[in-house]
Amino acid sequence: ERMYIFLLVVGFAFTAVGTQYFEKTVGLGLLKPNLSLFSVVKFHNDPCSAADGRNGTCYTSEECRSAGGTSTSPCAQGFGVCCVFEISCGLEASQNVTFLNLNDTSASSACDFRVCPANNDVCRLRLDFESFELAKPVEDTANDVSETAVKNLHSIVGDCLVDTFIVTAGEGPSPPVICGSNTGEHMYTSIRESCATISINVGETTTVTRSVRIKATQIPCTSEPLSDCLQYYTGTVGNVKSFNDGGTGTHLTYQEYTVCVRRERGFCSICWSTDQFKMSLETSDSGLTGNKGMSEHDLDCGRQFLEDSGTGPTYAGFGDYIEIPQGYCVGQNDDTDSVDRYCGEILACQLTAAGMTTSTPSTICSSVYPFQLRVFTDGFEEISKEDGVPPPDATPANRAPQTGFNLFYQQMPC
Repeated sequence: ERMYIFLLVVGFAFTAVGTQYFEKTVGLGLLKPNLSLFSVVKFHNDPCSAADGRNGTCYTSEECRSAGGTSTSPCAQGFGVCCVFEISCGLEASQNVTFLNLNDTSASSACDFRVCPANNDVCRLRLDFESFELAKPVEDTANDVSETAVKNLHSIVGDCLVDTFIVTAGEGPSPPVICGSNTGEHMYTSIRESCATISINVGETTTVTRSVRIKATQIPCTSEPLSDCLQYYTGTVGNVKSFNDGGTGTHLTYQEYTVCVRRERGFCSICWSTDQFKMSLETSDSGLTGNKGMSEHDLDCGRQFLEDSGTGPTYAGFGDYIEIPQGYCVGQNDDTDSVDRYCGEILACQLTAAGMTTSTPSTICSSVYPFQLRVFTDGFEEISKEDGVPPPDATPANRAPQTGFNLFYQQMPC
């Protein structure tokens, strides 16, 4: 005659300040001879990886279901499941990791998400753009090269007039408005003591295939990055691009933000270089000539749009630029020969006296901690009357849009 043993399984969960974990009392009986009849199994609600590569949080299957998540692969040695949270337009989430999906790409539609802090220990939210394809900003496509066409166009090139991606921070300044192609990019915002709202506004129908999928990760107050970093990179080498496919796509207007790079152990400076840099273009008072294909520095960077003169449109100035704090050429003394602002169509260190330019790209280094790069663009695109090409040679093909930057950085050992 056989005896069957029925085992009681009892589970419960609770939350401590800043930490969540699950305790499960299981009757293991003859199945686990090395354990007592009733054993307490504990596991934290740690991040986990689902079978499809997405990130989730380790919960019991009951907890995952009640929280609105999807159970995927096992975690905590089989006592839990990797619970993935995904929300669509109009919904709210407060999990450590949540995926946001744009599920309505019809013309003139709006999509809002709210992400709230999971607990009082959360201060920031990182948004990773796993897929980000929206309508591009206004581009310089005018066929009419007359003065009137240029004047009407310069004020809206780079503006997001069809689709917009807007993040409203839970506290403090919000990120700049972006659009276009930004797959693989990321940004941070604050959710300290309040929720952040992510709004995607789809305008009139265009030929672009819209797709937005965002991984939203909550960051504890004790973790990097600094509060003023819109983007944050790690590693001794890497790439930093302006929004909307920096280096090739028209750069966006009204951008003002800071990019931070974590200083790795044993490294004391960071160097920047690129051959993809078009931040702004100087033109003369007549609007007929420009400093095309040249670098500019410091006081020449940041000059604003000037009103028309009597002889023609005045599109003078370098309103768009980047800042590399106390940037210097390799071999220079960064205390006496440093330059902060860089603009024009070539990124180059200043080898000569102030105001001199060059058409040869070069490497710019900085030893200022923390490692930062600051980005500034205004609401005016210096396209001139053919991007600096005077009549009668001006043709639409001569115009080269300002495409922002695609920078390579490398940290240098101490």
